[in-house]
Amino acid sequence: MIKMGKYKCPFCGEGVEDKEVHMKHMHPEIIEKEEMKMLNEIRRQQYFLMEKLKEKNPSLYTEFLEKLSEEDNIKIKIMCVKEFILMNEMNKAEEIVFEVLENGDKEAYMEILILYKNMGKKERAIDLCKKAMEKFDKNREEFKLFIEEMED
Repeated sequence: MIKMGKYKCPFCGEGVEDKEVHMKHMHPEIIEKEEMKMLNEIRRQQYFLMEKLKEKNPSLYTEFLEKLSEEDNIKIKIMCVKEFILMNEMNKAEEIVFEVLENGDKEAYMEILILYKNMGKKERAIDLCKKAMEKFDKNREEFKLFIEEMED
């Protein structure tokens, strides 16, 4: 005789005693999917709040970005650089760029190179690209292709 648990799983129909344990072990993909939905919703709400803050109180938003740029995360720093550029705060953006490049890895250099390229700072991008090649590896194809593309 099969023992039925207190709860019936809506996904597999199994009777279970502990829903949380069952879901964690038997349906991790469903939990992961739901967590991603929640993270995306949080990200959307955070973006909305940041846009409202930028619109309603630019000085507070600038202060927020300055504090945020102190985080020890390259992606966050690059996001702050992009925001400062959009706000035409080039000096603040440059300060963070120098910090990123001083401590950054190859991906950080590529992010900054693309940023400079999109800003139309071709010479600066090529100089940084050459510096990155010296720092990481002279044979990096990504950097060589980037320079060729910029020089065309």
